Amino acid sequence: MRDIVLAKLHAYEQEMLDEIARICDKHALRYYLIAGTLLGAVRHQGFIPWDDDLDIAMPREDYLKFIEICKTELHANYYLQCYQTDNDWNRIFAKIRMNNTVFLEPGYEHLSRNTGIFIDIFPLDVGKKHGRLYEKIKNKYVKVIKAHIRMATGEIPMNRIHTLMAKVIPLRLFFSAREKWFHKKGDFYINYGSNYGTIKQTMPIRWYDPAIKLEFEGKEYSVPHEYKAILQSIFGKNYMELPPVNKRVTHDPIRLSFDTDGPDEVLED
Repeated sequence: MRDIVLAKLHAYEQEMLDEIARICDKHALRYYLIAGTLLGAVRHQGFIPWDDDLDIAMPREDYLKFIEICKTELHANYYLQCYQTDNDWNRIFAKIRMNNTVFLEPGYEHLSRNTGIFIDIFPLDVGKKHGRLYEKIKNKYVKVIKAHIRMATGEIPMNRIHTLMAKVIPLRLFFSAREKWFHKKGDFYINYGSNYGTIKQTMPIRWYDPAIKLEFEGKEYSVPHEYKAILQSIFGKNYMELPPVNKRVTHDPIRLSFDTDGPDEVLED
């Protein structure tokens, strides 16, 4: 993505992050920069130079409170997209999107309401360490949901079983059942929505709480207490080293526009 476009995208995304942080601070909700956003805060004190999104996470109870609060308090410039607010939404996490913009990712072409510039918000479920039978069953359940989503959105062909499931069982019923079932006692936070996989995203709660602040693009935001252990778990012990150019992956949007009434941005020189 062109540097001038990426810089503007980063500025828009940080505006949204400020709004999320404002709501969380006002209502004493926990949130954390995670994944590549956390890595950017530690290694670059801001965005990874080639990254084009922001990722945060919240413990499930705070995540659900945040969704309810956003229905009345989220600034009008933004849109909360989750299964509770958007009938087309079929992911197991939420997004905050900027209205009147476009950031259309592959696999999201089915959305009819809002495909704006976004921040991903992942719920952290409480559980036991992976390997136990109960956790294996939950992991299998999540894999079924993810496969169902990919088939329903046309990312992979739908087989007979999933075709029947789609007709008989609404996907949002899976989501509702999941929220009631997954929030159990345990010493670990599990991010089932992450692309890094459940094993890498099963981490002790004490690594997250209490949160601390780190600098990110000249401001301070909440990060997990043991952020070094988390980064090493996801990216390996050499996480401070820059990856080779061919490993610097972005979301590779189909379309990007900072104004829905204006032209699409040219993404490559």
